[in-house]
Amino acid sequence: MSTLLRERPAGAQRPTDAHPDAAHRPAGTAGEGEHGLLAAVIALLLTASLPLARVFVGLDFLFPVLAAALLPLGVAWGSRRLGLGPAFTLVCSVVAWAVYVSLVFLSSTLIFGLVPTPDTARGAFDLWLSGLELVQIRPSPTYVEPGLLFLAVNGVWAVSHAVDGLVFRLQAPITAIVLAMVLWTVPLALAPPSPGAWLWTAPFLAAAAGLLLTSADSDLGRYGRWVHPGDPAGVRRRRNPLVTGGAFLAACAIAGGALLASSLPGYGEGPWYQLRGFGGTTLTSNPIVSMQQNLVSQDTGPVLRVRSPRPVYIRTTSLDIYSEREEWTNEGITGEPVTGPVGLSQPLTVGDRVSVGVEVVDLPNAVLVPLPYQTTAIRNTTVDSLRYDRPLATFTVDESRGLESGDTFEVRAALPDPSAEVLNSLSAGAITTAASLTALPDSVPPQVGDLARQIVGDAGAVTPFQQALAIQAELRTWTYSLEVIPSHSGNALAAFLENRTGYCEQFAATMAVMLRELGIPARVAVGFTPGVPADPGAAAQGEETTYTVSLANAHAWVEVLFPGYGWISFEPTPRSDGNLLVPTATNLAP
Repeated sequence: MSTLLRERPAGAQRPTDAHPDAAHRPAGTAGEGEHGLLAAVIALLLTASLPLARVFVGLDFLFPVLAAALLPLGVAWGSRRLGLGPAFTLVCSVVAWAVYVSLVFLSSTLIFGLVPTPDTARGAFDLWLSGLELVQIRPSPTYVEPGLLFLAVNGVWAVSHAVDGLVFRLQAPITAIVLAMVLWTVPLALAPPSPGAWLWTAPFLAAAAGLLLTSADSDLGRYGRWVHPGDPAGVRRRRNPLVTGGAFLAACAIAGGALLASSLPGYGEGPWYQLRGFGGTTLTSNPIVSMQQNLVSQDTGPVLRVRSPRPVYIRTTSLDIYSEREEWTNEGITGEPVTGPVGLSQPLTVGDRVSVGVEVVDLPNAVLVPLPYQTTAIRNTTVDSLRYDRPLATFTVDESRGLESGDTFEVRAALPDPSAEVLNSLSAGAITTAASLTALPDSVPPQVGDLARQIVGDAGAVTPFQQALAIQAELRTWTYSLEVIPSHSGNALAAFLENRTGYCEQFAATMAVMLRELGIPARVAVGFTPGVPADPGAAAQGEETTYTVSLANAHAWVEVLFPGYGWISFEPTPRSDGNLLVPTATNLAP
């Protein structure tokens, strides 16, 4: 049997220092196996950064984060070539970090585009505070905001520098993998659950196995050469059998885990313990975050089927807070179990009552129940754990269950439809409501209020109802497009007013802010447009038919409060597909 032996040079001793040949290595040359280790470290850091795609919407984060992972490795590699120690390498990395973040985030504060100023330091501190605040209030996934990206870049840079030191200075690849795992785990913990977790797991495991095997090969190579007894010249074999066998076992383990995980007991079941908000709060991500993704989704299959004698908007929730971060949100959805007629948040004296049936087709993990506004009674449903948040007019199911394909709801709804004469009789002074429903942060650009006053002034609109119709009419003359940067930041709001191009989220958000600037209580509603009728003729005649709703029907619109008559819907978005219900002065419930 051919046996592989270790051949140690005569008099050679097992090295006790981290770099036994460092004293004899010329500056500017790489040690044996270092290039392979560097490639393994790069793979580890890149795969550890991949889950950030679950935190951010779009790919704008990609280049800054990848650069933050690779640049520290380049700085450390150059420092080793120059023979610098760990302390000097750290100094070089800090300097490189300062230059990088200044160029990426704070270039306007630099002198000659390179020299930092006190404004650069203040700007970096403000970005840090902004990022920490956004982490607390922004659900994932979220749009790429400077503060959030600043935190991500700093975290990736720090981990990259530390991993390099652990691998090349301390020969501690396992510790390096654990540290990289922190970077890999945090985004997955922040993002909502989704199927296909192996897509993020398998690359990281493969990279970790590669680093362990490469570092093992590099370590053994310092003590001698692998030889066969029949190799008198001691010619080094091209492949270390440890690496070959280890790579095979690692590949088998990763493939087996990906293929067999779903067959393990407990796979796909709910957690043994689940954190919840206090007082029955339902924890769910902001539905407006995924609006553009849904609208451009290639999945055209149905998500709902709605049986109704007329087209109706299907609503999931409302957003009644415009935050300091210029984002429509709410304080959280609570609610009481639904055991009988639904209590309304506002007295409803006039309403067009309809019976509507809703069937869930494909809304995996959804907690918000899609129903018409204003649902007054649940006549029949397959769901037991139904709750209702009265102020937000929002129905939810238990998080541990979620909506399932085949869930059905038979409801009665009262569509608010008072006459124009009635609403015009309500002056601005007559609409008294909670101050929170007209509150706006100081960060709202002043041109928003200026434009709102100009629009209602040009239209001669005096009453809140007339002003809402005037702003709706003006915004509907603007351009609808999905090819815009999705964000609700103050800068984006000002840019939207200048470019006058956007999609439903931006139109609804802007109209609601304009109305609040005029002292009119307004909020943003989220849900779906009516969908495609199975029998267009029956729909045109006002007869009952079934409407098919897909992700392309995802929508946001505006609701305005008229005390005594409830929240009235307005439609500022100029969608060209005709799948909209636009109220007019003579027909508020089209």
